[in-house]
Amino acid sequence: MQQTCYTKGIVSGSKLSDCTLHNHQPQPGALSSSQFPVFTLYAQKVCLSGHCDRAWDYERVPDFKLKSKNMASLAKKQRKTGSRTSCMELCLSERDFVCRSSMFNKATGDCVLTDMDRMSMGTMNALEVENGTDYMESNCV
Repeated sequence: MQQTCYTKGIVSGSKLSDCTLHNHQPQPGALSSSQFPVFTLYAQKVCLSGHCDRAWDYERVPDFKLKSKNMASLAKKQRKTGSRTSCMELCLSERDFVCRSSMFNKATGDCVLTDMDRMSMGTMNALEVENGTDYMESNCV
């Protein structure tokens, strides 16, 4: 049986709340920052071959990476993958260490797996801007 992957957008303002469900993949770059003082949550179901028993397997932060002075020491494994989804699946299937997060560079296809996440870094600002890189934190650990 084939899974259907949905996207969901939730916008909450002081007097308005709206939730929409779509059965298609969003277009790259289709989302932009809101000019209105609202809280916006965008959730996208990604169909992975292996997953855990959670509402969602990952939290993704586009254009950010874990902050580190030495990325080589933070990276437990690094491979080229064909997509962000492949990078997430690689982290989920990792058996040599507990993969807590991964980072995928869209331009190079590099996928970095690490045993660290925002909580284990022990700082409130564990992420830094890295255009073209997606930080993906596993909710399966």
